[in-house]
This record gives sequence, C-alpha cells and structure tokens, in this order.
Amino acid sequence: VVRASIGARFQLRVGEFADLAAYARWRERPPHLFSGEAQASLEEEPLPSPFTLVFGPEWPGLPAEALELGRTVSIPQTDAVESLNVAVAAGIALFWARVGAERAGAARHHS
Repeated sequence: VVRASIGARFQLRVGEFADLAAYARWRERPPHLFSGEAQASLEEEPLPSPFTLVFGPEWPGLPAEALELGRTVSIPQTDAVESLNVAVAAGIALFWARVGAERAGAARHHS
C-alpha cells in the first residue's frame, strides 16, 4: 500500500479507535453511513468538509448499532441494480462531495 501510494500515505493523519462508536464520539460531526434504508439520498445530503463516510459490506450491510451513530445516506440507483461495489460506492460519494461543494461555492458567488 505504501509503495502503491507513492508516499501519499504519509500525507494522511491516521488515528486508531476501538470501534466506530469510539470514533463517532471523538468526531465533531456525525458520520455519513451508507445504507439501502437511508434517511436521505446522497443528492439531498450535504457533505461539508471535513466529513466521514462509512460503508459496510453489501450483505448484510452495516450493523444496527452502527446505523444509530450518524446520518444514513443512500446512493440513488435503478431498481435493476441490487447494490454497488464498495470502491464504486466510495468513488461516487467522493465525487458527489466535490460536486456539492463546487455548487455551494458557485451559489455563494452568484448571490
């Protein structure tokens, strides 16, 4: 991983926590938890920086106790697709975070 990152790993601050609950207590903002049964769609949910995105396995998803720690978010998709690969889901969420930030910045400049 270190070699593949071409040293970018050393540009990150890394912390270690006993579990997601300990991390959620440490953070100022609740994490965004990706789930099929979500409170909001990614299109509706602002992701102000800094943010935390939490993804679970396709099945059975995140455990119920994890879903209570933050805001549940889903990625809009057609009914023809059951689920997304976690890497694809993370890429979509990160892209949307950037698009949302750019839109918010553009709206501030036009008002």
